[in-house]
Amino acid sequence: MSDTSTLGFFDRLEAELREAAARTPRARLSPTLRAVAVLAAVLAAGALALVPVALLSGDGGASRSHDVSSGRDPAPVGTVIDRAGEPHTVVATGSAPVAGPWQMETYTSTRLADPENGEVYQPAGLRCLGLFLVDPPPLGGAGGGQCGEFPRTPGFSRIQSLPSVAGNPRELLVYGRAPEEASAVVLTGESGLERRMEPLEGLGPADGDYYLFVVPAGTSGRVNWLDATGQPGSGGLALLPP
Repeated sequence: MSDTSTLGFFDRLEAELREAAARTPRARLSPTLRAVAVLAAVLAAGALALVPVALLSGDGGASRSHDVSSGRDPAPVGTVIDRAGEPHTVVATGSAPVAGPWQMETYTSTRLADPENGEVYQPAGLRCLGLFLVDPPPLGGAGGGQCGEFPRTPGFSRIQSLPSVAGNPRELLVYGRAPEEASAVVLTGESGLERRMEPLEGLGPADGDYYLFVVPAGTSGRVNWLDATGQPGSGGLALLPP
């Protein structure tokens, strides 16, 4: 999931791209879509082929109160789920105060291109990581993810989700991949905020490990991984602006 301040743009982008792909070859992209595509490229400049994926809308109404003890549980780790014809594999699960139970999933990107000139906005075959909510807050979105790699921090990534209740952000979920050799992942923010966790074990050495932090909405700072000696494993990644 990406920062929800930009997800609305990407939601419209993917929807129009899919609609355009189904039209005749003479279909033209709107000026708005072209502008959004440029924005996507600018936002992705910090990563190699980094493509945010659109939010999936939640099924709750504004009048429904969110109950994280609804009894619904994430799928077991290793489960393969069909999402719109694409296989997703559950690699980690947990729960957050506002978002409720969640499951982290890996999948592979599909190709998205301008049907008129063939310009590729998202190549096929990128490895992707997403976070999907089992019982999403009302009007808060049900999930999303990101495809591609961060070349400056190999094997380590930072993705963000901002769950909300009826459009009011309550918490920030910061998650991503961690190298197999990571002994810990740390998040440092303003006012002395510091969170540390052992990585969540992936499905095998080739899969790597994962992490997720729940912090207050609006938190700024950095996230990084530590090696076996407790030293930073990379330069770390800054959180997206609140």
